[in-house]
Formats: sequence, structure tokens, C-alpha cells
Amino acid sequence: MHLIPSCHRAHQVAFEKGSQLHTDISVGNIIITDDGRGMLIDWELSKDVKREGFQIGTSSWKFKSTVGDDLESFLWVSSWVVGRNAPSAMTDDACAAFHPAFHPWRSAKKTQDTTR
Repeated sequence: MHLIPSCHRAHQVAFEKGSQLHTDISVGNIIITDDGRGMLIDWELSKDVKREGFQIGTSSWKFKSTVGDDLESFLWVSSWVVGRNAPSAMTDDACAAFHPAFHPWRSAKKTQDTTR
């Protein structure tokens, strides 16, 4: 869990100094560096909030991601990592129900596939 704070800091600097929002924060976009810190990668979907004419704290169809959305994504990444890796007394059924909570579209697709 020590990876998330360094990624959060990089996000903060990118926003404050470069007006960039990542907009795609996920487990797959955080890597571990050789010195054991986290690095937020895959910035190609980032948005320049100054160029987009975006007002902090608002959302529009043109620009849907906000600072709060990116920060919420860090929370979900942290929850997913802890849920997947922390020691637990969860039953097999509870564990099986945990993963679809983070990927509802995958479980919906499986349900659709089995009803055909």
C-alpha cells in the first residue's frame, strides 16, 4: 500500500503544475519502480483542464472527469488491492462475490452469456 501515496503525489503535481488530470487511474496503470515506489503510467488519456476550458468542481458532457473522480479512483484501487491481498477470514462465497463488485460489467456479461 506504500505505492499509492507516491502515485497520488505525482497526480497532484501533474494537476497543480501542469493542469493535467490522468482520467484512467487503475491497478494496471500503477507500476513498482526499482526503488520500490509507485509510478503512475499511461498518461495518454489525460486531459489538460486549462485547454479544455474545465472548471474545477463541475462536470460537462465535453469533459466528464474531475479531480474528485481521479481521487476516488485511488480509493477504489486501494480497496481492491487490500481486498485481494490482505489476510482474511472471508468464506469462499464471500470471496467469489468480492471481485464482481469491482467489475460489474464482467459479471453482467457472464449472466447474459449463460441465459442464451
